[in-house]
Amino acid sequence: MAGMYPELHNIVSVDARPFNSRMERYPELIFVPGEISEIVAILREAKRQKKQVAARCGGHSYASYGLGGKDGAWVIDVQQFNKVDIDIDGKSAYIGAGNRLGRVALQLYDRARRAIPHGLCPRVGVAGHALHGGFGFSSRNWGLALDSIEALHVILPDGRRIWTSTEVEPELFFSLLGAGSSFGIVTEFKMKLYRAPEVCVHYWYTWGALGTIPSKENLKKIHTAFQTFVHQDIPKELAVRFRILRNYLEVTGAYWGDHAAFETAIAPLLKLWKDAGVAPDLATVKTKNGVQQTGNIGDSGVIERPWRDMLLYMANDDHLQKDERASMATSTPHEYIQNYGKFALDEALIASYYPEVTPVFTPLPVPVPDDVESDDKGAVVGAPLSSDNIPDPGFVDLVHGSKSSMTDEFLATSSCIKDGIDSDKLFAYIKDTPTPVGYNWFLLMDTYGGKNSMIKNGNNKDHSCYSFRDNMFTFQYYINVDKSYVGKVPRDSWDVATKFLHGMRDAVMPNDHADFKAYMCYIDPSDRLKGDPVNPLPASYYYGTAQYELLKKYKERYDPDHVLWNPQSIGAEAAIQQHTTQ
Repeated sequence: MAGMYPELHNIVSVDARPFNSRMERYPELIFVPGEISEIVAILREAKRQKKQVAARCGGHSYASYGLGGKDGAWVIDVQQFNKVDIDIDGKSAYIGAGNRLGRVALQLYDRARRAIPHGLCPRVGVAGHALHGGFGFSSRNWGLALDSIEALHVILPDGRRIWTSTEVEPELFFSLLGAGSSFGIVTEFKMKLYRAPEVCVHYWYTWGALGTIPSKENLKKIHTAFQTFVHQDIPKELAVRFRILRNYLEVTGAYWGDHAAFETAIAPLLKLWKDAGVAPDLATVKTKNGVQQTGNIGDSGVIERPWRDMLLYMANDDHLQKDERASMATSTPHEYIQNYGKFALDEALIASYYPEVTPVFTPLPVPVPDDVESDDKGAVVGAPLSSDNIPDPGFVDLVHGSKSSMTDEFLATSSCIKDGIDSDKLFAYIKDTPTPVGYNWFLLMDTYGGKNSMIKNGNNKDHSCYSFRDNMFTFQYYINVDKSYVGKVPRDSWDVATKFLHGMRDAVMPNDHADFKAYMCYIDPSDRLKGDPVNPLPASYYYGTAQYELLKKYKERYDPDHVLWNPQSIGAEAAIQQHTTQ
């Protein structure tokens, strides 16, 4: 077998590392297909062998669901499907599911001065992000990433390939927009484009010296003013985030327009803080016309930037087109290309950040039998892929646990809040509860809904299963092992860290899950219902009961054998029973 697949070892060795090293998973096989027919053959064989399959694009799943969410899964990595084609009228683009957000953002802007709404991290894969929401600073202005989706090319578990939209298989389109990983392998998106603004504003307001946060009383005043402000009729172009760490507080965000318009939009918030006696430290304001002073020099800032510069800045000036798996290598660029350069990536993409190297690409061969042919619609028909033609799992030497710039050991969870929160309860918890030794944490409270928000009023609000659009805020809670403690924190200390993080969330929302609402892209595999110490929180809590019952019905229509599965996928609890009894 090894002689038949000389390039398989290197590809799988790199791809098997999880984004969250706390959630290591051991797939049986990882495929990197380059043709639709190969995906069809893999899915049909997986169905025949009763294997469970996960799709993977960027590999950023907090719960390692891109590696299956459990040991022994088959993984279909779609990285080779990385086209970005823009219609001549600039209204739509066809975007391959294997792209990263950063590459798409630059391609759209550099070629057509266009954009789509998406999150801040440039290395996140388009597919998982857009198929489960896709929230970012531009979402109040344009909607979620999934609101830009006009059509999808998807391969279903039985091998059918479909371009689905609101007019073609609308129930499938509805299910994919919000729960995509449970219904098919998406290879291409048709997405609505927006004209990128010429300039935009990034701002951040801070209080006190770095390494300190205000008193409990002042935290409440700052936060109360923040909540009051965002409940007003704020423009959709304004994104506002309340961000607090163990030793730092800031209110930050973006405005999709020029500096003068931003000043008008933010003025009511600054007045509320001033009237409460908690005005932030003001700083130098930089504009395209130069530098002007607005008050005392401090850590706060307001900067107007061209759109492209804003993309780079929000990405921490990282190279937006760089593939994250490339950064995992610890060798020199030349050694990296020699050892791991057989990713099936765009050659120009690699050359753009390793210009001195000429890589040689050998796509991973996924064998398709001679008796499998394509019909006139392009679908593969005939005999399924034989298990004899799939590499012996024993040959695939998966590498796990290796530390790299891609991996971190963390836990994240989330909640969506319709109106507001009890500031007293939250800040009492933050101030009075010790952070577990060896850990860091942060809390993000993002403006989400509201009268003018395009999340609430998104293009696909009636055509997607994505839930909780009318919530005013979305929260992300995150705790990770401090770099100085990597390898030194006992494994059982994660029980303490989990309790700490869930306690913070409980200070924001009810702790009995009676009114639980959360964001699927921040899924938490450690969350449990009371009385169930084993199984993760069912997906019904991420969609709402009524929506979830409808999704289960569609799951039985499109994937009755639960080929596409993870521990929190649609109908996962039924699939566990089904596979146990087979």
